[in-house]
Amino acid sequence: MEKNKSKLQSTLTMTLKGLKSSHPWHFKVYFRTGIYSWRGSQLASKRLKEALKEINKVNRQEPLLAAEGAIFLMSRLWPALEHIDTSSGSLGNAVADIIEKLLPIIINASASLLVRQHWLDILWEILQADGVDYVADIAQYWGELAGSLEEASRRADKFASLVKGAWQSNEFIVHYDVAYLSALYFAERFDEILDVIKKDPHPSWRIHKFGARIIALTNPDKAIAYAENTRHIINTDQVSISCFCEEILLKTYQINEAYTRYAISANNANTYLNWFNKIRKKYNVIKTDQEILSDLIAANIAEPGKWFATANRLKCFDLALELIKANPADPKTLNRAAKDRLDEEPNYSLNVAMSSLYWMTQGFGYEISSFDVHDALSVIKQSAKELGLWKVTKQQLGKMVETDTTVFISKIISTSLG
Repeated sequence: MEKNKSKLQSTLTMTLKGLKSSHPWHFKVYFRTGIYSWRGSQLASKRLKEALKEINKVNRQEPLLAAEGAIFLMSRLWPALEHIDTSSGSLGNAVADIIEKLLPIIINASASLLVRQHWLDILWEILQADGVDYVADIAQYWGELAGSLEEASRRADKFASLVKGAWQSNEFIVHYDVAYLSALYFAERFDEILDVIKKDPHPSWRIHKFGARIIALTNPDKAIAYAENTRHIINTDQVSISCFCEEILLKTYQINEAYTRYAISANNANTYLNWFNKIRKKYNVIKTDQEILSDLIAANIAEPGKWFATANRLKCFDLALELIKANPADPKTLNRAAKDRLDEEPNYSLNVAMSSLYWMTQGFGYEISSFDVHDALSVIKQSAKELGLWKVTKQQLGKMVETDTTVFISKIISTSLG
């Protein structure tokens, strides 16, 4: 047994207690079974970024070790994150982002056939043990993970009878079908894919995607039409279809059409700023920041006021003020922005702080306290006096008191005015 391990030249070993690594990965401490509680989403997301950073650092010098670190981290995700509340979707997005970056590290590593086979066996165990599909993309990239046409073909043959048998019996089969088609695709057995997907008793985009990929090799427009025709299927991943279509248009240099049809739907992210950044990265040659942000706002993805933080970060100050004067926004976010811009943009800070105070008087904001009111008033006083507008601002604050829907905020404002 020890001799075989030596031949493998791998730091990873499967045991009855799970996957073990002989390398002292620092992230291991933060991904132990059950380590995170119900409210651990934010902390877990932070630890994921740290783990990726550690793996990326190793990847610059030792790609094989980094690939094994990626596999090791994947094995610990579900056990560590199992008890976290995922209803907001933020943790799921954070994990998806990490998996998207880990898979290429594994795929691109120059591993021997023996090591690659060892990895595949481990990855399949990880996929089967995953409770909420954190690592479901392992199946989508099964062919690429195989590393060679020969190994992909062998893995496809291994799943063929199982998948075909399940489909013939009208049964659902999770992951095996996708991994089977992925391996067939990488092995360039295209005719088999087109024949097999016709027999799927439960049509879905995750299966038909491989048919669309084959069509795209010779007829991109037809592939897009094929993909669009699957949107009506129940529980279809609409974002995945948009991503596929956008990718085809970008590869065929149809950047304007890609932006118009798919930029917004294909690039959603866990925060509004990240959503914007994903689009800007692809389309900054044809669209300005303000144009992209305006299009996102116009798409009615969320209440307009929620885009304030992004507009503020991009220094689109006119648009930022336009958003919060007509739409409610989080007062705490407004206060931070007003304080941050006070020295450089006092007029902007004054208007932001005034909007913050106004929305507080209208009952908006989560757990608003006297500290939040004083924060806004502090910026208002300082900026208004610097601009010579304190007299006018006091009159505006007086009118604000008259429309206050709360009790304590108007008292604080009145006291502040003397």
